[in-house]
Amino acid sequence: MDAPSDTRRRICDAVDEAFDRQIATTIAFAAIPSTRGAEGPCQDMMHDLLRARGYEVDDWHIDIDDLKDLRGYGPVTHDVSRARTVVGTHRPAREAGRSLILQGHCDVVPAGPLDMWDTPPFAPAVRDGWLYGRGAGDMKSGTIAALFALDALRAAGLRPTARIHFQSVIEEESTGLGALSTIQRGYRADCCFIPEPTNARLVRAQVGVIWFRLKVRGKPVHVFEAGAGAKPTQASTVALEVAGPFPYGQRPQEARPAQQIPSIKVSEVEMQAMRDTLLQMPTGNALIVHFALWPLGPSMYGDVPGFEPWQVVTYAFLHGGFTHIAFNMFALWMFGGAIEQLFGSRPFALYYFVSVIGAALAQLEAMQARQSSGIAPAKAAAD
Repeated sequence: MDAPSDTRRRICDAVDEAFDRQIATTIAFAAIPSTRGAEGPCQDMMHDLLRARGYEVDDWHIDIDDLKDLRGYGPVTHDVSRARTVVGTHRPAREAGRSLILQGHCDVVPAGPLDMWDTPPFAPAVRDGWLYGRGAGDMKSGTIAALFALDALRAAGLRPTARIHFQSVIEEESTGLGALSTIQRGYRADCCFIPEPTNARLVRAQVGVIWFRLKVRGKPVHVFEAGAGAKPTQASTVALEVAGPFPYGQRPQEARPAQQIPSIKVSEVEMQAMRDTLLQMPTGNALIVHFALWPLGPSMYGDVPGFEPWQVVTYAFLHGGFTHIAFNMFALWMFGGAIEQLFGSRPFALYYFVSVIGAALAQLEAMQARQSSGIAPAKAAAD
């Protein structure tokens, strides 16, 4: 039901009259560097703001043991011994109508590189009608706006007839334990409004996050045979590609059916890492040369010594005999698909067979040169 025009006017006038104080309070609130684990001063300020307005204040330390068996619990890895939730309650003598929860979080994400800020992140500044500072938008301005909205109702001569719980929580950026603690504490209402910055639109749901740890074991080897090892960073990339990401708006089971999700074993990840190492990493240079499968140029990897394609293939064929050629064919079968995707089928096939013919001719010419000069092949030295 729409409020009478006179009531709306009185509320709007009350908002306008207190707006400068609202901005000043928002600036003071946003100036507190309440990153994860350091939210205490923000909660102290909110406690004082609620107490000064006559609300019934409930300020308690979060006990993880009270939450760990609840649905929605997310494990934390940092010290939460000082974690607190603050709730201010308006409780009318006789309740009528529907109850309401107003909830805002005071924790903020890290400031990041300071040299990327025009002004210090925790020195909020107003420029061109906008307030800049870490956490000013997400979501300290919304929390203070909700608090001053209640002030405006009171200044307009109105008093809510149902319970209102004003909640200041932590851990919204990570686990959501602050909001969970209010549920564990027993706070309930007919409606909950969270004044997050959602483009001034009401939304009923929002995307979430899944936090997980991925442990990948590498295979250490000497630098002499670096390409034979497995790099955990490479393997992690493969695992993450299998796990996601999922298109926005799709649930995991819709984006990638369960029957199509391959199981990951460390050995398989290591094998993929070895392939990626050979095909992508500078440390695979020796193996690339040995297999003679890659047209490695002198400018491809900067300081890494480079070879022209004909030199690579020629070296490979001069280095070994039929055993090496067979091994070379095996390498082509194993890694050729990825290289073919990079260069295309026809160019790759043309390059490979032209290189083989060129290498064979170069080998014959080298053998003839050795015979005519009387120099025996330096087989042992090459090996």
